[in-house]
Amino acid sequence: MERKKFLRVSLCLGALGGVRQALGEEPKGATPPAPTTPAVAPPAAPPSRCEGQAEFGRRLLTRFMTDMDAQLDEPRRVALMEARGRSCARLGPVRIAQAHKGSLDAFIADFGRHMGPDGLRREGNVVKVTYPTCYCPLASEIKEPLSPTYCSCSVGWLKEMYETVTGKPAKVEVLETVKRGGQKCRFDVILTA
Repeated sequence: MERKKFLRVSLCLGALGGVRQALGEEPKGATPPAPTTPAVAPPAAPPSRCEGQAEFGRRLLTRFMTDMDAQLDEPRRVALMEARGRSCARLGPVRIAQAHKGSLDAFIADFGRHMGPDGLRREGNVVKVTYPTCYCPLASEIKEPLSPTYCSCSVGWLKEMYETVTGKPAKVEVLETVKRGGQKCRFDVILTA
């Protein structure tokens, strides 16, 4: 299962992520019937419980990041978000890495199928990681600006995955992220020899 889909479904069921489709309220690919008369648009339906919780979670996350930026120095903010990313990976996705422990190329080939054709590319001891959009189910739908610190979560997630495969420390450089104004999310995972 793709990282974004796995996390979105998991979080919705836990109260924060995914919306109607995850709960089956809107069938996938369903199209509304064509209107028969030019009627006045019906009043908007109140948000479902999951939608309301998801919106609350997005507002809470935005405020949490603003508060964290105001109260912690940068090294502490980065360390906290990297720890959060590692925890996120340990919730399930790290099993893919564990299945390929000691076999980096096999991991890249397998995980690359989830990431798409341009998602992972190895160049020597560097793995180029590209997400076409923000894959975080907590942050991807936040429209207002979000602290650039937040993307350190992906740094921790990638470190956890690649360190699990290789058994060695990895360094991750953020090249560009959607939440920092980029067109996509791009990272270099630098592996130690």
